[in-house]
Amino acid sequence: MPDKSETAAMFTDTAGTPLKMAEGKAKLSLVPLEAVEALARVYEHGLVKYERDSWRKFTPEQASACLPDAALRHLLAYCSGEVLDPDSRLPHLAQVAWNCLTLHLITQQKEAGDGPNNV
Repeated sequence: MPDKSETAAMFTDTAGTPLKMAEGKAKLSLVPLEAVEALARVYEHGLVKYERDSWRKFTPEQASACLPDAALRHLLAYCSGEVLDPDSRLPHLAQVAWNCLTLHLITQQKEAGDGPNNV
């Protein structure tokens, strides 16, 4: 568990006047840039293969029906020794991460009561 000072930081000026509260906000600097780049490459591949943001058209039910299988296919390929996906030439593990993250985003919209294009 992170130290409270790491997650509830308040930024002050030299006189101690509050400038910015970071409490409750995600500390995005903890996400390695290499991970962000790997996901961005998968999004780029989808842009070329399909169209921009086509994943947003999935309903939560559609996403739940196909994304876990896609993630597992990439994971099994990786576990079988295949590091790169032959179709995209991107790492299978980046594809696993993309499928899992996308499933998470789409199912969150259902819990929030949003439509399929509001992720």
